[in-house]
Amino acid sequence: MATAREPRARKLSIVFGAYFLVVIGAAFFLSAPAAVYVDPGATRWICAAYVLLGGLLLVGVCLGAVRRWTRLDGRVGELEDAGREAMRVPQADVPKRSPNENLPAGLPSDRDVERLLTELHAIGEAAATGNPLEEPEAQRGPAVEAAELRDARTREMRRLRKVRDAVAATAAGPALGSAVLLGVFTALLPSSDGMLIANLQLNAFVGLAGLGGLVGLVAYAGAAFRQLGRRAA
Repeated sequence: MATAREPRARKLSIVFGAYFLVVIGAAFFLSAPAAVYVDPGATRWICAAYVLLGGLLLVGVCLGAVRRWTRLDGRVGELEDAGREAMRVPQADVPKRSPNENLPAGLPSDRDVERLLTELHAIGEAAATGNPLEEPEAQRGPAVEAAELRDARTREMRRLRKVRDAVAATAAGPALGSAVLLGVFTALLPSSDGMLIANLQLNAFVGLAGLGGLVGLVAYAGAAFRQLGRRAA
């Protein structure tokens, strides 16, 4: 059983935020030499592809987060149902009354007599051999085992609730990045026949930044959901 850990969504956001800054800087410096390779006729298709891929990534991140949250919530619900079921005592498990329970008060039962004879026999053997009596080892009764099981179930529910509550924070970064990529290239799509064709260096910068950003977002989403999977295991 995995131990509970605090959400590391902030650490992931810092790492990939630094990555996106590096991508923007590299695209800025490489845009001038890459401008000679720009095909103005492909600009519209490149922008449209980025819009499509950004939208698919956004939908995938949202659906993945919802699915992960639903699965964790189902596991928490199963543990809660098991805890409530353990509190109920089925009628078949109720011990039957012994015939000795109907004896008048003060009279020993057959079980008491048998236990007394066993103790006397053990004392006699100890006296004959000269070995002192050893205390019997404490046995784990059903009540102790039930308490340990209840504590373990409670700890697991707390851990799963923490992971479930961290789903939104962990998936927020990739979802926000996908929304930004989608919005930027949706806004640039109408200018793919005008401003981007007139300025090939800007065209190259947009294409390089979009490619690096898309690759980073895919890696960001994969790392986020992998982290949630490890914590939920």
